Parts: sequence; C-alpha cells; structure tokens
Amino acid sequence: MTPLPVIAVFDIGRTNKKFFLFDRSYEVVYERTVQLEETTDADGYPSEDLDLLAKWMQEIFDQAFDHPDFDIQALNFSGYGASIVHLDETGKPLMPLYNYLKPYPATLLQEFCSTYGGEQALSLATGAPLTGSLNTGLQLYRLKKEQPSVFADVHQTLHLPQWLSYLFTKECCSEMTSLGCHTALWDFQRQDYHPWVQEENMTSKLPPIYSSRAAIQIQYRERPLHVGVGLHDSSAALLPYLIKAEEPFVLVSTGTWSVTLNPFNDRSLTAAELSSDMLCYLTYEGRPVKAGRLLLGRKHEEQAAKLEKDFGVQSGAYKQVVFDLHWTPKQTDSFVAAYHQLVFELVEEQVAVIRNVHPEKDPMRLLVEGGFAQNSIFMHLLARAFPHAVVVASVLAQASALGAALALHGSWQIGKRSI
Repeated sequence: MTPLPVIAVFDIGRTNKKFFLFDRSYEVVYERTVQLEETTDADGYPSEDLDLLAKWMQEIFDQAFDHPDFDIQALNFSGYGASIVHLDETGKPLMPLYNYLKPYPATLLQEFCSTYGGEQALSLATGAPLTGSLNTGLQLYRLKKEQPSVFADVHQTLHLPQWLSYLFTKECCSEMTSLGCHTALWDFQRQDYHPWVQEENMTSKLPPIYSSRAAIQIQYRERPLHVGVGLHDSSAALLPYLIKAEEPFVLVSTGTWSVTLNPFNDRSLTAAELSSDMLCYLTYEGRPVKAGRLLLGRKHEEQAAKLEKDFGVQSGAYKQVVFDLHWTPKQTDSFVAAYHQLVFELVEEQVAVIRNVHPEKDPMRLLVEGGFAQNSIFMHLLARAFPHAVVVASVLAQASALGAALALHGSWQIGKRSI
C-alpha cells in the first residue's frame, strides 16, 4: 500500500498541545493531543516547560514519521503569542519562557513610555495597548534593564511559533503574524520595527523576517521535508476563512483567549479603541486586522469549576448542560441555571468586543470557532444578541492548525490545486 502524502502541523496552545496530519484535501487523518505540566521561572511564576514541550514534539513527530500509512512531506506550526524564547550562541534557551500573565514592573513601563514618546503615541503606532508582559518587546526591554548580563548573552530571540520551527530547522526566523501580535515591536504606520527597537540596539537580537508562507527544505532522516516558519495561532485561524470568504465576516476565535477579528476593518487604531483594549493583528499577507481580546476561556474555566464545587456536582458537569429556552437572566437557583448565568455574563462581554471591532452596525456574519463554538448556551445567547446576523459555529475543524497547513500549500502541493 502506497503511503498517503500528508502535511504535519503542531498547534501549540497554552493549555492543549495538538499534532495533526492533513491529507492533500486538508482533511485530518491523524491527531494527538496532550496537556503538559508547567514549570516555573526564576521568580517562581508558572511557565511553559520548553524542554518537556520539545521532547513531546520530537517523540510524537517521530512516531508519525515512522508510520507506514503516511508520507510526511511538510511540517508547519501555529503557536500562542506574547511569548519569546532567548537562545544562546549554541542555540539553547538561555532562560525559562516568561508567562505573558506575569506582572510587569509599573516603574519600568513608565520609564519606557516616557523615554519613547508616551504611552498613547507608542500604542497607536504599534497597534496595541502597552500592558507589560503581553507585549514581547517589553519583555525584551525588561530583560535588558533588569538582567543586562543575560541580555548580552542572548544570541537570537524567537517568538514561540518560530522557536517551534527552529527545533527542526535550526534556522532563526522572524515572521509577520508573530511580530504583529501586540508585541510593541512593529510600527504599523512605518511597516517596520518601531524606532525604539533600533535605539535600544535590539535588532541584532531579532532574526531576518521570513514570509508566513516560507518553507525551509531540510533532510529529516534522509528524507526531504518542507518546514514552515510557523504562525501566530489567531492569525493562522483566520487564514482558512479569508481563503473561502465570499462576503464580509467577523471571526470570534475562542480558547484560553477569545480573539475577535474583523479582517474587513483595517483602519488605524484610535485612542478611544485603545481604551477599550482593542488592537491590530497582521494577516499572513501582512495586512492589518482590527481585533479585540478577552481572557474568556480562562475566566469560564475558573468560574465553571467554582460553580461545580458550590453545587456539589462532578467536575466537568457543565459540558452536559444544554441551552434551556425557559431560562431567564439572574436565575441561579440550580447548577444548570447558575451556569446559564455565567455564560450569559461572558456573552455580554463578548458582544461588547464584537461591536467595538465592527462599530457601524451589526455584522452580517459572525463565525465562532474553538471551544465556545461547541457551547449551545453561548451560541444561542450570541445569536439573540445579534438577531439580524447569521451566527454560525465554524464547520472548519481546528482552524489554527488548518491555517498553518494552508500557508505551506505552495511548497508541498505545487501544481495540485490553488488555495
């Protein structure tokens, strides 16, 4: 039997680490998922265990590579943002990955803003609020100021998706969707690094910028393999919808974060939008996308667990709850009712973000992908909030992974079919 030609994708989220094989029609033919234990950084703050992640990736890829039913011809990656890996001259991580939720020193943020033109001007230029650890540029700035000797030993700094690629290629790359992901590094008006990056002599730490569609050809165990440079997961999730779009839409990509993307709103960020925690992302083609974000999945996870404990039901009981047409807001006399109220409050937050990224009128099409797309209460209440819109759960399974696969279409399916 002839092995099936496939592309492999690692989709690395904060909680779930996934591995997929897609066939030439981009159907999933193989899938593995794991949740890995975290480690801590030097300050005791929870951190991604890079060694454990790399070990799992190597093992799972080798298992698939040796599978007699598949011929892996290409490999790409999607990964969460606001995370950077500092490499020494030997290519080893110099320090643990800083968690993007780690508190940032207020005095250092104030110093940065006062030095480089003020918080609002910096935020408008770089397309995102300056919040500290959620801006990878500020993580780099903190390292330089607080640990100058460590900073001096940094040979190259990679965003997480590009580090995932580096594990296989040993090529250091920067890439647009990662640079455009609220980093405070990229100047959306100049389409280049912000001047502060040059003034702090950080460009030497940042490798050359590769196209999101770039593939590096390597020999993996004596077989040719096209390896992509990786994409930021929210931008990767948007890619399949942009390819298939026949009319404007707003995408609500849900997970630990809920990121709402309007690829048809590319106007410059305003001060009012900044105050609402709005920002800009970049598509795989380098075009700006108006976006809003909420830590919705994390809040749901924590509050649902609290409700289960309060009502004495088993862990995960919320997964069995379906939408009750007769439920009314503020009704919380049972676990089912209280869970409805929780989701109702989350939907209210989500609605406000959607109206921010699509301010003129209600969107015509609302696409929801990720975990909340499977939550009947969330979807019903969202549809009620936008009665004139078409609100649909995405039919595209694993949009981030699929987007990463499609980004390499031209490298491994030349002449096969257009995307």
